[in-house]
Amino acid sequence: MLAELKGPACPRCGCRDGETLMGQVRRGQPGNLKQCRYCSRRFWVPAEGHAQAESTPLEGAVAYVSVRCPRCDSQARVTSTRSPLRWHKCVSCGHTFKSVEGP
Repeated sequence: MLAELKGPACPRCGCRDGETLMGQVRRGQPGNLKQCRYCSRRFWVPAEGHAQAESTPLEGAVAYVSVRCPRCDSQARVTSTRSPLRWHKCVSCGHTFKSVEGP
């Protein structure tokens, strides 16, 4: 039986299987540097009991909406972006497709 992964989600692919690279203090907050075992993205996770500093959104920034594969409805990764087009690749079936960024 496979165990359910309950770690922090990778900001790139959403995978919860991450490896802790090192513990450190960043901007006065203790936490861990993690690396996703699927896409190799490194990301910072604040230690439990320490609130993450509120970050101010960039002016004019739009929240990214995750795109699903039109073939199998699985999660898709962004492979390239040239405004207004964004290219994706399905994590499950490998189908490549593109989407148009909204206004």
